[in-house]
Amino acid sequence: YKLSSELNKRYAKQTLDLLITKEIAFNETKNINISKEELNAKITQIEEQLKQQGQSLDSVLKNQNLTRKDLEDQLLLQMKVEKSIAEK
Repeated sequence: YKLSSELNKRYAKQTLDLLITKEIAFNETKNINISKEELNAKITQIEEQLKQQGQSLDSVLKNQNLTRKDLEDQLLLQMKVEKSIAEK
């Protein structure tokens, strides 16, 4: 029970930190636009890299309990942050 309690405390803080960071990044990049074509190109790039490793995007997502929508959301935020940094 003590170990479980300690793990809950540790991961709860990490999860909270991640959510806060994600919210800050979202707010800081809300005026930056990423086109559907840019997003699709990034997904295609990832699919090609995985194919070279003998994997498929769908299987990797399934193993990580993610959907394509989850991936798109994560990539969109990442690409907005990268574009924001590049513009500064």
